[in-house]
Amino acid sequence: MSYVDRGAALQNLGVARLEQGKRGDARVALEAARAVVSDPRRRRELAHNLAVVHLQDRRPAEAFAALAPGLEGPDAHPASVALAIEALRALGRTDEAR
Repeated sequence: MSYVDRGAALQNLGVARLEQGKRGDARVALEAARAVVSDPRRRRELAHNLAVVHLQDRRPAEAFAALAPGLEGPDAHPASVALAIEALRALGRTDEAR
């Protein structure tokens, strides 16, 4: 093997661990991927996946913090916006969730 996209491998591992219900392992892999990925689109995908993990762990503040940078601008993904709204509601910040 001559080339490995470490960020993609870690992201795939994180998603696989999440699907297996291993949220701690998923979080570690996704955070490691975020540390090596610089592409803005891929970073938004990672933030979305991390937010899913945080919400499943009942950590809405961390979920919102992961998503917040990708919510600005016209290319915010609707599914990420929906997750951010869910996190805000879980935090009791219903006015901001509208």
